[in-house]
Amino acid sequence: MSKTNTERPVPENVSVETLNNILIGFLRSGASQNAVHYLKVSEITAIPKTVISRNHKFFVASGFLNQEKRGFLKFTNLGSKYVQSLDWGRLDEAKEYLRNILNDYELIKQIYDYIDIKNTVDRDDLISRIAILSDVKRSSRFETGINALLDLALFSNIFLEDNSNIIINKNLKKISTYEIMPIDEEGIKETVISAPKKEFEIPINININITDISDINRLKEILKIIKEVFEEK
Repeated sequence: MSKTNTERPVPENVSVETLNNILIGFLRSGASQNAVHYLKVSEITAIPKTVISRNHKFFVASGFLNQEKRGFLKFTNLGSKYVQSLDWGRLDEAKEYLRNILNDYELIKQIYDYIDIKNTVDRDDLISRIAILSDVKRSSRFETGINALLDLALFSNIFLEDNSNIIINKNLKKISTYEIMPIDEEGIKETVISAPKKEFEIPINININITDISDINRLKEILKIIKEVFEEK
């Protein structure tokens, strides 16, 4: 088994009903208080021991159970609350606990991101994508398990389904594998780019025709004005 599959396992060859029945079997066996061997759960539920054994990695990786030692498992705090609420028929409570469990599961986060980008994804296409993310072949045993995982997520209301199209439940808090970096407002400063000042000369040619004294007086006035202008510069 590859490293990727170990980190993001999917259920194998089970329906969502069987997954929940296995968890209820652990509950009835006392797994909320003590670690319980999966063989005891098999005896109580009549679910084959191989089915429980194959799926214990999913239960551990997704946050329902902790493995105390080989073959012995005990509920996490949220796992226990989910199954207890489910067993009592308190479905709204169960859905909330289930959301809290699945929201922290890396595989669910990646599925969430994929659907969020696509906006809507056909269930069959999503099954293929989940198989890739989990590094498993799309065989019947894994396809059944992936459908069970999707049904769990749909039951929790993280995702919604409409005519085989899976979408994000926008009414719930967004989950994602990507971290959004905060903006440092102190580091944002307005930058004003000014054109450099440049000195330049404008050549001026003045042609004056002097014909009488009045022209001379006028010339004096003009030169005085020009002098004053340049002195101001």
